[in-house]
Amino acid sequence: MRNDKTIRTAHLGIYFVDLESGEVILNYNEHKLFIPASVMKLFSTLLAWEVLGEDFKYETKIYIPKGSQPPCVKGDIVIKGSGDPSLNHVVLEKHLVKFKEDGFQRVEGNLVIDNTAFNKERWSTRWPWDLNDNPHVDALIVQNRVHGFNPYNEDEVALYAGEMVRETLQRFDIQLQSVKVGRLEPEIFEEFITIRSQPLKELIRVANKVSHNSYAEQIFRTVGLKLFGIGSNANAVKALNQLVDKIVGEDYPRNFADGCGLSMYNLVSPYMTVKLLEYAYKKCGGLNGFISTLAVAGKDGTLAKRLAGYQVYGKTGTLAYCASLAGVAITKFDRKVAFAIFVNNYSGQYPKDQIDSIVRWVCDNY
Repeated sequence: MRNDKTIRTAHLGIYFVDLESGEVILNYNEHKLFIPASVMKLFSTLLAWEVLGEDFKYETKIYIPKGSQPPCVKGDIVIKGSGDPSLNHVVLEKHLVKFKEDGFQRVEGNLVIDNTAFNKERWSTRWPWDLNDNPHVDALIVQNRVHGFNPYNEDEVALYAGEMVRETLQRFDIQLQSVKVGRLEPEIFEEFITIRSQPLKELIRVANKVSHNSYAEQIFRTVGLKLFGIGSNANAVKALNQLVDKIVGEDYPRNFADGCGLSMYNLVSPYMTVKLLEYAYKKCGGLNGFISTLAVAGKDGTLAKRLAGYQVYGKTGTLAYCASLAGVAITKFDRKVAFAIFVNNYSGQYPKDQIDSIVRWVCDNY
């Protein structure tokens, strides 16, 4: 592979380890640091699995003034977000119909978005400046907008979500004045609707199988909210470093900048990535636990058209001049092998075939 002209001058790292015996099968530059691209999602989603638990569910709560009686809500409606990455039109319509079913016909107030669970950061360190589909990041988001948001407008994501709520209520012939960002005053409001997400395991499945950046960022920040009281990138990075300290030791070099892998400031090694996968396999349900949230070769996600005929659970990564693949493979001799392959600074075409050839060789020979 090193003689291939596409990656002859590239920075290459490889590490394969038998999950049962601990035998190192293949290694090259395993302790060097690489930009992982979306393989970073392995780190952020495993952190969430560890801290929040696979059965964790987000709750988005809608409040009305205490004592409100149909047909009129006498005051504002308040929606308090908790970071749910999965809200969409269908979910909103399913729950907001309660206003109509309970006999409400109008709102004599505004729709207030309380997005204080997350901080106001909408752009992580060193995301590409020309990114036009930047991940949606806010305590309240609705996953229907195709294009990204202005990272300098700290309320644009929440206000868009509010407009989606407003439009949904209008379809039920319920009118309200305007949408604004504010804060819940619990002493004068009562809970009216609670929207619960699917279990975290299913949300992580979306983040990892199709490499959904917004899901990954929302989940990552939720860890910061859980542990430190505010959902921020800095708090999530702090939590991730604590987990990695436990897995590879405090002195092992690395740098974390976001949860989805868009940042060029993320730096990890093949060794550290495989140690993370070993931890996930042994502590988080084996192949049926966290590992099952990864794409399956030849079947789904970002591996649907790769490594057909091989038993591989993997997370791909792609950025400018950065290609990666990490996961667990079951060889033809029924050995379970954790692996990581990183290629940085390659020239020519994306080295997908070269990366896959390494995985196939290990699967065929071990």
